[in-house]
Amino acid sequence: MKKQLTGIVTKDGDDGTSVLRSGQRLKKNNIAITVLGELDELNSFIGLLLSEVWVSEIRKMLLRVQHELFDLGIEFSSSFEVSEKFAVERLEAEIKILDSMFPEIKGFVLPGGSRAGGLAHVCRAVCRRVERTIVQYHAEQGVHAEQGVSNPTIKPYINRLSDWFFVLACALNSKTGVSEIYWTKSPTWL
Repeated sequence: MKKQLTGIVTKDGDDGTSVLRSGQRLKKNNIAITVLGELDELNSFIGLLLSEVWVSEIRKMLLRVQHELFDLGIEFSSSFEVSEKFAVERLEAEIKILDSMFPEIKGFVLPGGSRAGGLAHVCRAVCRRVERTIVQYHAEQGVHAEQGVSNPTIKPYINRLSDWFFVLACALNSKTGVSEIYWTKSPTWL
């Protein structure tokens, strides 16, 4: 039996606006809508990364992050906070765990390595963009004095999450036996 999806094609956004969960209609180039789109993009890349990761503990970590990013999106699309505090301390603890899975880093690491490691680097880069956009959102909300997301743990969480993706990339490369590629100034082998 085929399941019917209803309400997917609403045509409500054809005028260049989107509706937040709070009921507020905003232009699609509004900074809040941009944050939501970038969170969705990051979450989608994590989904792609999950298709390459088979270590159960790392899969659990990634799935938990996906749920937390969805919670964060709810905070940006509604007038209430989902959580009192995003799990900055948990990310820091997981960074230590992931860091123990690979040898000492001896320079600036270039993104890449295994497919999973490369995807984790893409997640890190997208996460950094999300962070910049959230900082811009908070700056604009302060200027316009509109109701906005004020949870003080959002920026530290996203900042720590990008660090988390970096050590995850290194751990995944190590687990697959792929060495990191280090940046060298004016490499002679090119």
